[in-house]
Amino acid sequence: MNQQNNGFSFNVAILGVVISWLSFGVFLLAPLGFLVWLGILVYLISKNTFSIFYVILSAWLLVPSLSFLGGIYGYVTQTGVVKEMGGERIERFQRIDETTRLPIQSSGCVFVGFELFIFPPNNGALALCTTLFGFQKGTYQGEQPSVDKAFQLIAKADTLSAILENDFYKVKIANKYVKVPHIQMEDTIISLITIRGTLLGQKGFLFQHIRKSSESNVSEKLYLLDIEHQTIINAYERMK
Repeated sequence: MNQQNNGFSFNVAILGVVISWLSFGVFLLAPLGFLVWLGILVYLISKNTFSIFYVILSAWLLVPSLSFLGGIYGYVTQTGVVKEMGGERIERFQRIDETTRLPIQSSGCVFVGFELFIFPPNNGALALCTTLFGFQKGTYQGEQPSVDKAFQLIAKADTLSAILENDFYKVKIANKYVKVPHIQMEDTIISLITIRGTLLGQKGFLFQHIRKSSESNVSEKLYLLDIEHQTIINAYERMK
């Protein structure tokens, strides 16, 4: 009889694991699937059989665990990215996370459901590694001001001329040249533009494109450049 009960419990455990994976992939079924999985877990605990095996193999634990380990692997191999929901899947420049300084990867504006089990563990692992060991090697380590601070700095910045050379605008500031990638600030690429910009130490360059004509109710936008990698890493925007 005991062997028969163990066999039944094993089959129930397998069924619960399968349900967890099937419902995990379909967000609308996830709440119901989780409740069924939880009920089976209570049953297995009451029978004192297969509960550890059941929890470890279920999607609710295995997926977040693998995502957490994936975050650590990304940090070690210098390929870590912070994952977020919402926003554009493809952006004109690569934003970075303020805390970890790692690139931000968006899943787009469509919410599937599994993001809740993948993104937080990945991001948590990267944040933990950053706290323990510092910024991931190769990331931007210069100043990254707040929105208010950025606009305060740009208000005191110099007005500069930028000359188009291939895919970059070449700007001379403080006896050095900074290369700003063309980021479609104009509908058409022009050979010479005027910008207002200031250096943030040796690593960053904060700038604003000065248009020939300004329209009311148009948002201002500042950009932060990683000088070493010649990459735009952040944009600051506020309404006039």
